[in-house]
Amino acid sequence: MEYDKLSWNWFSLFIKKIINMKIHYISPSIFPSKSANSIHVINQCDGLCKNGFEVILYGLSSKIFIKQSEIKDFYGIKNKLIKLKYFYPLIPFAENIQITILFILNIYSVKNSDLIISRNLYASFLLSNIFRLRSIYETHQVERGLRGILQKRTLNSPLIKTIVISNILKKILISKYKLSIKNCIVLHDAAPEDINPIIAEKRKTFISDLLKINFQKYEFTCGYFGQLNNGRGIEIIISLAKLLPKYCFLVFGGEEKEVEELRNNNDLSNLKYMGYYKNHKSRKIMSCLDALLMPYQQNVYVGKRGLDTSKWMSPMKMFEYLASGVPILSSNLTVLKEILIDDFNCLLINPKDVKEWKNKLILLHNNPELGSRLSTNAFLQYKNQHTWRKRAEEIINLK
Repeated sequence: MEYDKLSWNWFSLFIKKIINMKIHYISPSIFPSKSANSIHVINQCDGLCKNGFEVILYGLSSKIFIKQSEIKDFYGIKNKLIKLKYFYPLIPFAENIQITILFILNIYSVKNSDLIISRNLYASFLLSNIFRLRSIYETHQVERGLRGILQKRTLNSPLIKTIVISNILKKILISKYKLSIKNCIVLHDAAPEDINPIIAEKRKTFISDLLKINFQKYEFTCGYFGQLNNGRGIEIIISLAKLLPKYCFLVFGGEEKEVEELRNNNDLSNLKYMGYYKNHKSRKIMSCLDALLMPYQQNVYVGKRGLDTSKWMSPMKMFEYLASGVPILSSNLTVLKEILIDDFNCLLINPKDVKEWKNKLILLHNNPELGSRLSTNAFLQYKNQHTWRKRAEEIINLK
């Protein structure tokens, strides 16, 4: 059965290449930027291109004058098949609406054989309800207010196929809008396919060279990557640093003001707030550490609107962690267990139990064979299931 599916997928991709199908991707993003949605979009477009398709990506630019090559370099993307259409925003708000207008101005270039993918709710709503065009709508959240009304209409359209990032998100959308959402599939997030682990014996040397810090005095080096706002578990990392002075804790990410405030209030020499690193550089650093931490709390907030995504999230860094070849310690949240399996590809821990976090870190430190088994299983899972290229194949075959 699996062989038949693979054969059909290959045949379907072949036919779409023969008819010269192009992919139009309508983003919700400003390029380049630190935002998770821009990183997701640019990597997904790269995955689509690696399947042999030209992608026209619609978005906004963060500078008035910027070359496509500068945007791609920011994300470490070299693919020539990605063609960006963008402009500097005319007004400092309503970015999604401005991107939708940009696409509409270029809608004449869309052929019947082309595929339209949108992570932009306004564009998806107009495509299905006004222009009556078939498209794929990808959503990572449950909308509220006016956006909730538009989301319901979009999900209910027979012209729309929907992608969500977790099984729980699909169930929540069905329950909220009282819809069957027949044309909806779950595709968790992913990581680039070119990530290569570093053998444990060389990690300390590599990380010292990358960060220009001497890590030889520390017994174990742990890393956290991501935002620093409420629900990310930074307080757990601070507590661990106090309890384990011979372990080094590196925190990557955050806005400049947040990082500066944390640094000013930090009196622990083994806790270092590293600030923001570009995503492709962060992935290299991940592979050089001894353990990677995901201490999410019961409520996890994102974005300007302070949306709690803890029930349905599918964090990109989880898949980059899987790919790193480094063992993962994660909070034991229900949605994360769609991917993470305790004592198989990670160690799962009560989010608030600092003592358990401490004991699991010590266990990992004292049992290198445990870390090797967890990270090997995680890496194989990533390689077989969670690359942007494989995710792109599933999206293309929705047409």
